[in-house]
Amino acid sequence: MKIETVFNHYKKIEEILRCPICKEIINIVHPASATCINGHCFDCASFNYVNFIPNQKPTNYTKELFESRRIVLENNYYQPLLNELLRIIESYKKDEFTLLDVGCGEGYYSRAIHAQFDATIIGFDNAKEAIKLAGKSDNSIYWFMADLTNIPLKPKSIDFICDVLTPSNYQEFERLLSDDGICMKVIPGEQYLKELKKMVGLSTDGYTIDAVTDYFKTKMDLIDVKNIKYTKEVNDDDKIHFAKMTPLMLNREITELEVKELKECTFDFMILVGRIKEK
Repeated sequence: MKIETVFNHYKKIEEILRCPICKEIINIVHPASATCINGHCFDCASFNYVNFIPNQKPTNYTKELFESRRIVLENNYYQPLLNELLRIIESYKKDEFTLLDVGCGEGYYSRAIHAQFDATIIGFDNAKEAIKLAGKSDNSIYWFMADLTNIPLKPKSIDFICDVLTPSNYQEFERLLSDDGICMKVIPGEQYLKELKKMVGLSTDGYTIDAVTDYFKTKMDLIDVKNIKYTKEVNDDDKIHFAKMTPLMLNREITELEVKELKECTFDFMILVGRIKEK
């Protein structure tokens, strides 16, 4: 992507950016960098993303993991979850809105939401390999490398937060959400990918969703809960990608032979929908 195009693109959301170092306003300056009034400068990469954590150490989340995840997601295994997220957005949206995809990975949910709604979509992750893939995939979305504890956006600049199977920072969420903003947090249910876990020897004992749900309710006013559970047959070509795409398998060498007998997977999710607590 040409640097001039990147500059013009990110200039459009300049007014909601803030410096993650000094919290001052950010300007997108030619040829393509995000610079605050105190001189802190962040590159707008030709891959169509802004790097707000330039000294970030490599994560355990590899390019191979995100490429496998992209294949699994684009082969529609998570379509029922996506459909429910789209329904929730439709229920609460205004004519114009801005949505933040937290831990967006390679950008599947951002792209799908943008295809459905005429909205400003911002996706961020702290993994460079994920954001590079995301930036290549859609040049109409705003992609950042950013820290969950220090998101480079101004207070009350976001109408929807979408947090799918990734950590949360409710202090930041509360700061960013508009007064009637909506937070959608997706957590794995107790049966999520149980067949895969069993096949590779990962225990499913002891996991419950109660602690995550209870904590959400201490930080947000819970206004809705959606439970989604279904089973899908796994295509032969996708079996190894299921094993490679999940963080559960980090630091484990999984072979195609190990997952050869994987016939189907259970998908089990809970979506918590909340607003900022009234004070």
